[in-house]
Amino acid sequence: MKAVVYNQYGPPDVLRLEDVERPVPKEDEIRVLIHATTVNRADCATREANRRSGLAVTLLSRLISGLRRPRQRILGTDLAGEVEAVGATVNEFAVGDHVFGNSGFRFGAHAEFICMRESALIAHKPTNMSFEEAAAVCDGALNVIFDAVGKHTFRRCRGSLSRGGSYVATDGFRNLLLALWTKRIGDKKVLFKIPPRYTQKDVLFLKELIEAGKYRAVIDRCYPLEDVVEASRYVETEQKTGNVVLTVNCG
Repeated sequence: MKAVVYNQYGPPDVLRLEDVERPVPKEDEIRVLIHATTVNRADCATREANRRSGLAVTLLSRLISGLRRPRQRILGTDLAGEVEAVGATVNEFAVGDHVFGNSGFRFGAHAEFICMRESALIAHKPTNMSFEEAAAVCDGALNVIFDAVGKHTFRRCRGSLSRGGSYVATDGFRNLLLALWTKRIGDKKVLFKIPPRYTQKDVLFLKELIEAGKYRAVIDRCYPLEDVVEASRYVETEQKTGNVVLTVNCG
C-alpha cells in the first residue's frame, strides 16, 4: 500500500510517499480503506520532535516517539473510510461499512489502510457527511475549549467557559500547575492530559450531534496524499481555519 513515511525528525521535507506492507487485522480489529485523513498540529509536532517547545519538551517527545528516530514511521490520526476486512471476533462492524474516527498517538492514518481495534475511537460515519468532512471531525471536537496551538491562556478563555467547563491545554508547563490548582479550587478546570484520554462513546456522541444538525466540520483546504509536504508546511504557518484534509486515492 501507499503511505507517507518519515525515518528522521525534521521539517516537512523528511516526509515521503512509499510502498509499505499492508497491515493485517488481529482478531479484534478492522482494516479500514482510508478515503480521507488530516494533517494536524500533533502530526507536525511529532514529526519535528517538538523542537519549537524547547529542549526539555523535545527530549520528552523523543523518549515517547523514539530517541534517535521515530518508532512509528506513519503519522496521521484522523480518518474516514470503508471497512475492508474484519477480525474473527469483530461484531460491531462489517465489510463495506463507512466509518470515521481517530487513531490517537498510535498514528498510522497517512496511508491507504489502517487497522484499529473494534473498541477504538471509531464509529459508523454520519450519513449526512462526506468522507472528507468526517475525517475533519475528531481533532479538536472531542474537547470543550481546546487551545490547539497554545495561543490563548486559561485567563483569556475562562469567561467563555460554562460552569463546570474545561480548558484543555496542549503545551506550556504553566498549564500543568494550573491543572493541579483548578482541580481543587473553582468550577472551571484546566486539563493537561498527556496523552488525552477519550473513548468510543465520545466519537458516538459526535456522530449524534452531526446527524442532528448540531455540529459540522470546518475544512480549510484539501490536498491529495502525495502533497503532504505542502499541506504540512501550510499547517505550520498557524494560519489555518479548521482542518487541512488529505484525500487518499486507493486503487
